[in-house]
Amino acid sequence: MRFLKTQGEVAAFRMALLYALFAGAWIFFSDWLLAWLVTDLAWLVRLETYKGWAFVAVTAVLLYFVLQRRLRALEEAHGARLAAQARERGLAERLRHYLAASPTVIYALKVEGGAARPVWVSENIRPLLGYPPEEALQPGWWAAHLHPEDRERVLANQSLLLEARSRTNTASSTRMAGCSGCAMS
Repeated sequence: MRFLKTQGEVAAFRMALLYALFAGAWIFFSDWLLAWLVTDLAWLVRLETYKGWAFVAVTAVLLYFVLQRRLRALEEAHGARLAAQARERGLAERLRHYLAASPTVIYALKVEGGAARPVWVSENIRPLLGYPPEEALQPGWWAAHLHPEDRERVLANQSLLLEARSRTNTASSTRMAGCSGCAMS
């Protein structure tokens, strides 16, 4: 069943196949049984009509129970998804709070072609260093704002840090020059 790509398509195909099998068996066996039991043509026509209405009633009841079961499963999945989203929002809010209260600026770099480009910086850079996060994401900002006493050491070790960061997550501590010129570590 490679043509069915989602669970919903598989479930719909399975339900349609079961319906076709049930309907085909109903028609074949009920016609055969009526032909075997009834010889009067007028009575056979009347029973064929009743048989058709019985088929509609039975399939409607079966369809109700199948749909009820499927909808209950969908409602449970939707409720679980909403609960997971609420937990995720709570965790994200807690993380934002921890990052805002942290005395350390957290940032993420993307290493491309032997150079690191900042892609995210925590909001607490503003109260700690006096710079907005958008400014700290600009190319060259980090190198330009290194503490003067650390600049030579950090730039000399930059290639080693980039190589290590491309293999795994690493942490390093560097002092930065704040907006007012004061040193922050």
